[in-house]
Amino acid sequence: MRDCSLAVPGCSSRPTIYCEKNQKIMKKNLNSRIFVVLGCVIGFIGWILPNNVHAIEKYDLIHQVRSDETLAIKTQVQYLGNVIVDRAGQEENETVLPLDVRAKMNFDQRISSGSTQSPQAIRYYDLAMASIQAGKGKTEIKLRDANRIILARMKNQSRGSHEFQIASIGSTLRQKEYELLKNPGDPLSYANLFNKTGVEIGDKWKVKKEQLTSLLAMNRIISSSATMLLKSVEDNKAKIYIYGSVKGEIDDVISDQKIKGIAYLDLTEQRISALRLSIDEERRAGQVAPGFEGKVKFDARIQPTSENILISKDHLAKLHKGQKIRFSFMFDRSDSDIQFLHDTRWRVIASEDEAAVLRYMDDGQLIAQCNVVQLPNRPSESPLKLAQFQEEVKKIVADSEARIVDSEKLTTATGLEALKVSVNGVESGIPFQWLYYHISNSDGRRVTFVFTVEKEAADYFKNADQELVQNVFFKEAAVSTANVGSNPKR
Repeated sequence: MRDCSLAVPGCSSRPTIYCEKNQKIMKKNLNSRIFVVLGCVIGFIGWILPNNVHAIEKYDLIHQVRSDETLAIKTQVQYLGNVIVDRAGQEENETVLPLDVRAKMNFDQRISSGSTQSPQAIRYYDLAMASIQAGKGKTEIKLRDANRIILARMKNQSRGSHEFQIASIGSTLRQKEYELLKNPGDPLSYANLFNKTGVEIGDKWKVKKEQLTSLLAMNRIISSSATMLLKSVEDNKAKIYIYGSVKGEIDDVISDQKIKGIAYLDLTEQRISALRLSIDEERRAGQVAPGFEGKVKFDARIQPTSENILISKDHLAKLHKGQKIRFSFMFDRSDSDIQFLHDTRWRVIASEDEAAVLRYMDDGQLIAQCNVVQLPNRPSESPLKLAQFQEEVKKIVADSEARIVDSEKLTTATGLEALKVSVNGVESGIPFQWLYYHISNSDGRRVTFVFTVEKEAADYFKNADQELVQNVFFKEAAVSTANVGSNPKR
């Protein structure tokens, strides 16, 4: 047996069996000491971790929709770049003008109904105005006093997108007022956009297309690399970045955008307190709106406030009186005798003196055009007859591949006499329908509406012509130059 004297000090004079037993005892003691040391180390680490190392925390990035909560919202928007006006549908006929638009909107908002996907709110605009510098021309747009109380909502559309809709509760918006209030970054889009749970600092995630349509005020998103990032959390306030490239449709044209934004989310209140967006956009001129190349800057500040009696349920009940709110526009020029309500799908693309041109868009597609012309007065004692109007229309279409297929006389909802002549024909190989209306007032003032509709679009157009004509009325006092001079019998 091996001499253990070299292995164990002091055992050279002891029996071999004793040396082996001593080795076992020492080994056992050594193992015990190791376990004791390990236990101390583990215990020390266990004491250190709770005091010095935090577990990775996850956050719920939610902008909550709370019924009847009142928020004070202040927004600023700037469009800086070039506006592109298409004169004849061809690039060589485009006019480019420098553009600088600066708008401010301050309003109180109360969520009246709806959900995260489709919230609806009542707003009182204390301030809503824009200064517009286009080329050498300068103008200013303000929200009229009668339209300060607004119903705003995100309406669910096909393909999961949302359409931002607004209507005046006290009166009817003009198209320019609507365009003043509709901008990227509207607070009603936040609940749909900020709806992510279990997020760690540094996490990134793609933004869904349907979340972007409402944020960027687009009709639809074609492609997107938009990403959100939880940058930091301090004092229970989350700082969130949004950035990327987006291609989408606005009206009937493509808009390419590069977006950068910062949002501040109060995690305790579950509410966005501030949002800033910077958007570089390229949008060509379309069939209903000019193009734009430049930068859009948006800034919103949001905080809770006390109840505003002007948007309370009781006040709205008195103001509204149970009448249905109409999402429509009012055509009303100071130099024209006529006014008319029209669906928001009708867009005024040109208007001057006693004439206007409107185009009808549905789901981003051009469906029809309407030309409005106020005619010289006719003696009230000899109003135009239907047969006479038919003859006038025949002369207009005599040199074309068109023929009259129907005619009728009717009375509008506003009490005016209207003559209608329907014409079918072909232009440039495409089948069209033309609808001619002659509308007259009892004092001899009159106006014509001519609708041009492609046959293939008839199902989409339906009765849009009648809905518009039924809501035409003449102002009490004549203001246009069409009333000056002789009264021809045409």
